[in-house]
Amino acid sequence: MGSTRNGAAFVALLLACSMTSCAGMGTTASAPPSTAPVGWEQAYAQAVEAYERAAYVDSSRLARLAHSTAATTLGPDTTEAGAALSLLAAAELALGRYPEATAAFEESLTTLRRTPDADPKDMAAAMGNLGELHRQQGQLDRALPWYEQAYRTNELAYGPAHGETATALAALALARHESGLLPEAEQAYAQALTLMADAGAPKLQLAKVRTNLADLLIHTDRTDEAGLMLEGVLATEQALLRPGHPDLAYTLNTLGTLADAQGRDDDALEFYRYALDIRRDALPPGHPAIATVLANMGGAYHDLGAVAEARDSYAQALNILREAHDDEHPDIASLEAAMRALD
Repeated sequence: MGSTRNGAAFVALLLACSMTSCAGMGTTASAPPSTAPVGWEQAYAQAVEAYERAAYVDSSRLARLAHSTAATTLGPDTTEAGAALSLLAAAELALGRYPEATAAFEESLTTLRRTPDADPKDMAAAMGNLGELHRQQGQLDRALPWYEQAYRTNELAYGPAHGETATALAALALARHESGLLPEAEQAYAQALTLMADAGAPKLQLAKVRTNLADLLIHTDRTDEAGLMLEGVLATEQALLRPGHPDLAYTLNTLGTLADAQGRDDDALEFYRYALDIRRDALPPGHPAIATVLANMGGAYHDLGAVAEARDSYAQALNILREAHDDEHPDIASLEAAMRALD
């Protein structure tokens, strides 16, 4: 989210990600300042618009242009330059380009720290972005402190009941969820959803958090409750998103996980195939979110006794993850174990 003052906002990522997958995270940004050159305003506004419709390649290109323009005309240590860097990093992260995203996020935080009139709300957004960067790479021990700092900074800057604080709490809940801290995560999800609803959060933002909570419910054997929640999410997204939007793939993948947990393997495969088609159309071929669906498909094939299909799906997922991450990523070890179980 970022600042609501008359200035550029650092991008904050509202997490739409299930376990180890992410595509199409929501973002909002305040209007560029009236004192900024028109070239910067246009490039930045177009970059935000491209990001919000999941055109991440275009968003990256336009954010680079916005940063170059802002750094040249306003100075490198300005909120405008930092905002453009943050948006660039978000686009690179959505494309699964982790080295590029890391460099841009770290530079945006450095820029913010050097800016004399830096707002703590922007600092909180930058911290949350770094947490998301580490989370997507399976580095939960590094992600959690950033999420905690982002939440506490938002709480001090906005107050405990503000929508921005609630969004930061929802992000922290996901990190706790993936770290196996399920009771703490569930409590944080519930609190965040209540606060977000009270603050008038957009329906799609609430849907994203509900999908993350549904995944937790699935993994704590409350599948009926999860199913009702996901039905509502899917109805909201189908009404408000275009058919091939990456956020739909996330929800479909989670519906596949639900069907798996209920022993409906054929239904699970249908959900996974639909999610895979969307992600392959919307994302680069080596994006880790594609590997997530392939890995889940492998599990469904395994349950059906289709060993050759399971092995092929696992192998494709492993190839993607090995290209995208180092060998320490936890999903690589999990997939290697799944492959061995086929022998």
